[in-house]
Amino acid sequence: MNTSFYNEALTNLENGLNTLEKENNNVVERSELAIQMCKKSIDEIKVYFKKQKIYSQEQEVVFFKEVKPLFVAKLVYYMKLYKLEANLIVESPRIKKNAYTLELKKVKSFLTQNKVFNKYCKTNCTHLDHKYFVRGNQDIKLQLQSNTFEYDLEFSTSNDFLLSKIKASEKFLIYLEEQLLPSQPIQNNEATPISNNKDYKWTGSKVALIELIYALHTSKVINKGKSDIKEIAGLVSNLFNIDLGDYYHTYAEIRIRKTGRTKFLDKLKAQLISKMEASDEEY
Repeated sequence: MNTSFYNEALTNLENGLNTLEKENNNVVERSELAIQMCKKSIDEIKVYFKKQKIYSQEQEVVFFKEVKPLFVAKLVYYMKLYKLEANLIVESPRIKKNAYTLELKKVKSFLTQNKVFNKYCKTNCTHLDHKYFVRGNQDIKLQLQSNTFEYDLEFSTSNDFLLSKIKASEKFLIYLEEQLLPSQPIQNNEATPISNNKDYKWTGSKVALIELIYALHTSKVINKGKSDIKEIAGLVSNLFNIDLGDYYHTYAEIRIRKTGRTKFLDKLKAQLISKMEASDEEY
């Protein structure tokens, strides 16, 4: 299955939603426009998907497990957001706080109820994919989780909507937690610019930082890959006020490690996954 169409459609949708988030501060208006945008995008991939006619079981699993839920989850998220905030427009801060708290409990309850299935998907299990993510293979013993009102046998499996709803709920949970912070509710996810007079210190090893610098350079995530290693090293060196020394030589030593060439990156990945799993255990 050629996924380039879906990748481009998802990129266009995400870019449109990001622009909407930045340009419209009214959460209700923003959510309504986002819903329209998501529906249009889903209709487009639905038409494209049905035109292809014949799919192997493996292709169906890829689409209904890895592609479609990414689109539908965004629609479900904004529908949840719109429904909640539209009812709270004229309410007091106290009533809003109570509403956020109640909704948060509901979301956590839903995620707890579907914890086993969520773990199945997140740990890349595949032994039940033929039942969960292939059309026409629903097991009567498995609860159908599709949205019955919009159920389309040619564009649905037993559990692709459930996966979408879980993804949407995880994002909605973050939104609700932000609204319940003691300080002013956060309206966006923009990072606070770094103050020039604040002193940031790198407290890890210099070798680890150089490993990170080379990873940033190789992945071309800074200036679309146009910045060379010297520029990135200088940027990081200034940010943390650290003398990197002969980082070319250090990189050469990293390269000839017999084991664990990417020790620091591996550690970062392991710790982040551990944090995510710990967060999953909270609900």
